[in-house]
Amino acid sequence: MGQSLKNRIRSVKRLLSKEDLPANVRVEKERELENLEEELQGKTHKEKTRKITKKYKRVRFFERVKLERALKQARAVLAAAQGDSAETNDAAAKVEALERDLQYVMYFPVGVKYVSLLRGSGEEIERRRAELREEIERNIAAGGAPNEDYGEPRGEDASAKAAQKRKPASQRGNQEKKKRGTAKAEEESEGDDFFLASDDD
Repeated sequence: MGQSLKNRIRSVKRLLSKEDLPANVRVEKERELENLEEELQGKTHKEKTRKITKKYKRVRFFERVKLERALKQARAVLAAAQGDSAETNDAAAKVEALERDLQYVMYFPVGVKYVSLLRGSGEEIERRRAELREEIERNIAAGGAPNEDYGEPRGEDASAKAAQKRKPASQRGNQEKKKRGTAKAEEESEGDDFFLASDDD
């Protein structure tokens, strides 16, 4: 089995610490060390992005569904409004706000811890949301594509659900109760930091 990147970096650093290392070997190993450290940095960033995406995928999915439903209703109200009335203006403003909220969810930056639109309040949360909206709008203006990981989080659960259906009804019922209890405990333990967190670990 090959060495891990971290072990390879340590090995090269140990070699470079030798004072009698020939100049040509030192140049070669310094170049190798630079490449290994860049590779490790890229791998670490990719893994961090994967974990963040998985953690916040579910909440983004539910917010997208709620916003799409609210937007559909708001558009229906706007379509039914008469002329240039206060009702029309209010309905148009609501549609515009919901479209902007949906844009926030769909174009949310990849690899950034998600800040919920529908839960949490306070000056710090509002400031962070405003910063993210500005970043999203800049990315869209620059031709950025939607963050496609806002869809239904079903992939990793598909095989487990299929196996669950094959079990007797009594076993499925007990397992569903246990799962709901675990999910509730996890939600309570996460608290507000699930919806507002800095980009740093």
